[in-house]
Amino acid sequence: MNNTRGKLDGIIDIIAPTPPVEAAVDVLSWLLLGLVMLAAVVAYLWFRRPRQRLRRELTALHNAVRHNVFDGRAAVYRLSALLRQACHRQQLHAQQPLPDKLRHQQLRWQAFMEQLDHYRYSPDTLSASDFPALATEAQYWLKVWP
Repeated sequence: MNNTRGKLDGIIDIIAPTPPVEAAVDVLSWLLLGLVMLAAVVAYLWFRRPRQRLRRELTALHNAVRHNVFDGRAAVYRLSALLRQACHRQQLHAQQPLPDKLRHQQLRWQAFMEQLDHYRYSPDTLSASDFPALATEAQYWLKVWP
């Protein structure tokens, strides 16, 4: 038998060294940073959605009426404008056909529109104590409108 061992035969048995601990921490840091950035982008996009913006404006309007910044008529007109934006309509009226998803609530819509029209077009002005009920109903329609 020939004993043909070379100089490199012993090197094959060597185990590669383990990577330094800093490399694992570095990967985790980048992964954590990426997740935080993703969460920030999602939150930013959610916050900028038109429906969320309209809800914030409705809340600001409610607070303005409570602190007597707006009179009743101006608040009702602003509320109507917010609803038109949310519903993507040029005009709001009681006989307006609702989307299929909301057809079963036609009577509620008609009552709300008649109440809104009453405060918009009659000489009676909306008092600050009556506005919360109107704003709550408007917020309901902002929530359920497709």
